[in-house]
Amino acid sequence: MDLRGGTGDLKSIPLDYLHNLKLSKSSHKPFAHKPMKHPVIIVLDNDDGLEPVAKAAKEVHSKLTRNNEGSPPVTSPAKETSNLLIEIPSTADFYHVTENLYIVKAPEKKMPTPKTLKKELYTCIEDLFPEKWRNHEINGKKLSLTNGKEFDSSKHYSKMIFAKSVLKANADKIDFSGFDPLLERIQKAILHHAAKQ
Repeated sequence: MDLRGGTGDLKSIPLDYLHNLKLSKSSHKPFAHKPMKHPVIIVLDNDDGLEPVAKAAKEVHSKLTRNNEGSPPVTSPAKETSNLLIEIPSTADFYHVTENLYIVKAPEKKMPTPKTLKKELYTCIEDLFPEKWRNHEINGKKLSLTNGKEFDSSKHYSKMIFAKSVLKANADKIDFSGFDPLLERIQKAILHHAAKQ
């Protein structure tokens, strides 16, 4: 599945749908047997890492729905569109890519307005944990939500360390209610898929 870690690798999932469900000009034929009883839901941070997956999902959605080989595009139960638009400012509960494939973004910190800066809308899964745990220090180091230039290993620890050394070690003490909005979005995608069966 080409998954090595990081959001960018997740674009291979929608592209696999395109490869396996669309009739190819070569000898490749789409899968005849394709059990799709349960949804496949990709949960993504709402930040710049969203773009490669959103671009792949839009390509898949466009090619499969244009040829009537996929299901109609739906971004939420009440809203249908012919164009799958997954962007940082978009606020749909879920995005139906094709067949049983869905994308759910981490809930927005605030509703976008024309004057809202893009970075103000960034939300990552770690934002759903209480601030107390996001500010938890390990050997004087603080959690860094970036792996870029701002990351200084003498001052910061990574998301992976956060997951193992903070979350796993304190799972019985952490309030997970911040995940309720995300879980509600996932539930809506599950119910949408169930209604199509």
